[in-house]
Amino acid sequence: MNIEQQLCLALSQVINMKYRRYWTHDLDYVLFSVMERLSIVRSLKGGTL
Repeated sequence: MNIEQQLCLALSQVINMKYRRYWTHDLDYVLFSVMERLSIVRSLKGGTL
């Protein structure tokens, strides 16, 4: 498991705990956005995180 997967897993757990009552299907979109930003950041840094 790489660092991005660990970050997303931790983030999704935090989001689930804090905001479970507020959203359901939005969670997938939020995680997708996070993954998009992570890959953009990674490419900006030259491919290494």
